[in-house]
Amino acid sequence: MTTVTAPSGVDTLRAGTNPVPAERQVGSTRIASKALTGLVRAVAGEALGVRASAVSVNLSDLDGKLAIEVAGPVAIDLENSLASGPSVIEAATTAQSRIAEQTTALSGSLVGRVRVRVTGCEFINNRRVL
Repeated sequence: MTTVTAPSGVDTLRAGTNPVPAERQVGSTRIASKALTGLVRAVAGEALGVRASAVSVNLSDLDGKLAIEVAGPVAIDLENSLASGPSVIEAATTAQSRIAEQTTALSGSLVGRVRVRVTGCEFINNRRVL
């Protein structure tokens, strides 16, 4: 079962800096929390190597920055992992960095923290999920 929780008490989150000079700005841009949650969920799924629907995401505010909590399985390539591939911990740590970087790049929101909880493994062998 997949659950997605929007930030409590927050209707919208502001996007990052606007490249338009302040004197030419005619309004503001906001990203609805549901849209931001969907974006982070897709980014997290890709970073973990699994379907976005297999990942749950919780967003909250951390001193004006985005705090992201992700729970889901991580994809492990059996052929490469047994020889010299990344461990589950290494895969999760790499995913953590990618989630922060991609979320900032795509949304403009500054990320203050990303927590990844691995709930299982999806083993991949010759590009097939076992």
